Amino acid sequence: ALYVMHPWRKKHAYGLAQLQAAVDATADACKDEHATSSDYQETSTSADRSTEWDASSLVSEDRLTCSIGSGRSTPSLEIRDWSVDTLLAFFHTEGLRLHPLRQKLFQITSHAVSRTLGRNLERIVLVGSTALQIDVPSSDVDAVAFSVDGCTSVATLCEIAQHINAIDAALDVHVVGSARVPVLVVRDGQVSLDLSLDEPLAWEHVVWFQASSAFSAGFRNEYFPWPKPIFQDLSLKVAVVKCLKWWLLQRGLPTMKEGGFPAFAWTLMAFHVMEGAVVSRHVDHDTSKRQLLHILAVFFNMFSRQDRGPGKIVFMQTDQSKFIAASWESRSPHLWPELSIPDPVWLDKRAVHTTGQVPDLIPQLSPATELFLAAELRRAERLSAAALADPGAFSALFATSSSESLPVQATDLPAIFLRAGCLLFGIVRQIRPRKGWNAAFLHRRDTESVMWAGVYDIDSSTGRLRPHSQIDDGLVCFSPFDFVSAVRLDEATQLATSDLERWCDMQEILEGLTRTWNRRQRRKLIAITSRP
Repeated sequence: ALYVMHPWRKKHAYGLAQLQAAVDATADACKDEHATSSDYQETSTSADRSTEWDASSLVSEDRLTCSIGSGRSTPSLEIRDWSVDTLLAFFHTEGLRLHPLRQKLFQITSHAVSRTLGRNLERIVLVGSTALQIDVPSSDVDAVAFSVDGCTSVATLCEIAQHINAIDAALDVHVVGSARVPVLVVRDGQVSLDLSLDEPLAWEHVVWFQASSAFSAGFRNEYFPWPKPIFQDLSLKVAVVKCLKWWLLQRGLPTMKEGGFPAFAWTLMAFHVMEGAVVSRHVDHDTSKRQLLHILAVFFNMFSRQDRGPGKIVFMQTDQSKFIAASWESRSPHLWPELSIPDPVWLDKRAVHTTGQVPDLIPQLSPATELFLAAELRRAERLSAAALADPGAFSALFATSSSESLPVQATDLPAIFLRAGCLLFGIVRQIRPRKGWNAAFLHRRDTESVMWAGVYDIDSSTGRLRPHSQIDDGLVCFSPFDFVSAVRLDEATQLATSDLERWCDMQEILEGLTRTWNRRQRRKLIAITSRP
C-alpha cells in the first residue's frame, strides 16, 4: 500500500504500484506544508521548493512521452497506457503536488487584493472547478473578489497587479481588460490563477452545483480545498467530469475566454447525459469503471450526431434536466447542431422576477470553431465506443493534440483555416492583433485581427504539402474567425499522421453538410412549387 500525507496527518492508502515513486516524491516535497494545515490554511514559506515533475515515475520510460505546450500552465502528457485507474490516480497525485503552488498563488493574490481594497474588501472566494474539486492538473484556479460597495473596474485590477508584482516580481501578471468579464491572470510557470471582481454569478454557479449530492459543500471556500484523500472515493459524476475536462485540455478545445464553451456548460452537458444513463449504485470498483466508460461513450455519441437537430437542455433542478427540440429550422448550415443551455441559476432565482431573456451559457461559435468541435467529438465518439472493449482506445481518446490557443506572437505556425466553406492549410508567417488587445492569445470570434499565411494543398493519402493549385505565390490574409486548429508537421513538407486524419475527417464533415443542406433546400423548393 502507498501512503500520502493528508491535512489531518492521516495516512490513506491507494493501490497502484506504478505510482509509488510519484506519490513518495510528492509526500516528501509537501510534507512540511501538509503537517501544519489542520484548518486548511497555511503559508508556503519556501519559494525555492523543488517543483520539477518526473513523469517517468508514473509509468515505464518507453511508454511515456512528455511535452510542454505553449499556453499550458502544466506539462501536457501523452501516456500510451492510460486506464481509468491510472488516470484518476494521476489526477489525485498531481493534485497533491500542485496544491501548495496553487495555494501560494491564491494567498499572494488575496494579499494584493486586501492591500488594494482595504476596508472595502468584503471577501475573496474560489469559484469554478477548484471550488468544486473537479479540477485536473492543467486547470486554472478561478477566484472572485467582492467589494463592499461593488464599485470596481479594470483600473482596480491593474492596481492589484502592481501589488502582486511588488510581492513577487517573478510572477507573470497581466490584465485582460477587453474581455466581456475583465480578468487578472497570474502565472508562475506551472499554475495559473484568474481573478475577477464583483461577479456574483460565478459564486452562484458553485452554490448551485453544491446542491448536488456529487459535490461536497463541507469546506470553507475562503481557503484552499485539499484533493480528496483517496482517488477511489470520487463519486461517479465527479470522475466523469474530471475525465471530460482532461479530454478537453488534452485535445486543445477552446475555452470560453478563447471563443469556445465555458467549463460550466460542458459540466451541465455531462450531468444531462448521466441523468438519462442507467447507473447502478453500491457496485464494486470494476463495475464502476465500466459505468464510467459507458457514460463517456453515451456522451460523445449524443453530442457528435449531426442528425441530432437544434434544441436546448433545460435544468429545473440540479439533478433534473430535459432536452427540448427546437421548433425552428436553421436558416443557414451549421457544422455542429445548434445547442442552447439556459443558465440554471437564472431559471431558479431570477427568471421569475424578470421579463428579459434567460442568459444562454452556449456562446455563438465561429464556423471554423464549429468544425473543430464537430471533428473532435466525432473522433471521441469512435474511440469511446471502442474503449468499452479495447483498453487501448481509452488511451487514444486522451492523446495529446497539437491544437492550442492561437498565440499573438505565433510565427511559422502550421494551421487549418475555414474560409467560405472551403478548408485551407496554411503556415502563419505574421500576426497583427486588433488595437487594444493585450491578451497572449487571439479570440476565435475576432474578425479585426489579421494573420498572413502561406497556403498549400495537402495530398489526402500521404499528407504531403504542395503549392496551392488556385492561389499564386504570396501570403493570404485570414482572421482568427477563420482559424480551425493548429497542426504538426512530421517533416517540413508533410502533415503528421494524426493531423492528416483530422484533416480528412473535416473534409468529410463539410461534404456531408453540403449534401444534407442541398437535400433540405430541394425539399423546400419542391414544397413551394407544389402549392396550388
